[in-house]
Amino acid sequence: MGYLPFIFKRRTGEEKQGDLLGFIVLKVCVPGETDICIGIESAAFLIDWGDGISDNLMQHRYEQAGEYTLRIVGTAIHWLDISKCHVAGIYLRKCFWLEQLLCDHNHLQILDISHCPALRVVDCAYNGLVGLRLGRGQSLKSLDCSHNVLQHLEIGHCKQLKCFYSAFNLLTQLDFYGCEQIRCVDIGNNRFTAEGLNRLYESLPELNIPDTAAVMLEQSSGADRKSALDMLYRKGWKIV
Repeated sequence: MGYLPFIFKRRTGEEKQGDLLGFIVLKVCVPGETDICIGIESAAFLIDWGDGISDNLMQHRYEQAGEYTLRIVGTAIHWLDISKCHVAGIYLRKCFWLEQLLCDHNHLQILDISHCPALRVVDCAYNGLVGLRLGRGQSLKSLDCSHNVLQHLEIGHCKQLKCFYSAFNLLTQLDFYGCEQIRCVDIGNNRFTAEGLNRLYESLPELNIPDTAAVMLEQSSGADRKSALDMLYRKGWKIV
């Protein structure tokens, strides 16, 4: 399933609430002499790389293998990209302005974004996540948590969620009650039974033409072929 591009209008300060100053702590485990490149959009920021060096650059070289605690302090942090940065842990504090978080291809086991109310796009694919806490997720529009080991996930509070990718996890049940904006769902290669898929179909919203929506649901067990696919068709969903 191709991923949909997202272009969002930047929110104004009046639309957000909370402190401007945000704090991010990363646990980084580097295998040897390693270059780390972080993407950040903030009015001003300072990075303590955990090896005695602090600066406002977004690239850093670690000379030795080891575990480092990296600390970021920033004003109005809107966007953070720590993809492929050897991150094993992340702690977000007072990140009320953060809209996009890209932390894919790391070594995360737990991700808690429940205190980031402005988040709209999250990519945490290709980690080792066993826990993902979304909280109310009132602004979240796109979530990619594919290629992890999640067995359980609550997304019912994410009322703005439009695209959801969770392929290659260990999910056996999932529901989209309350997610009236959902239009793209990829749950392929999980551990759904036919009964679990039927419950998921029931939770998807009914669509009005010309709305288009698609779901990718192939399961290695073949449960998708035993499920009530006609329920999806009646609701206006396409299977891809």
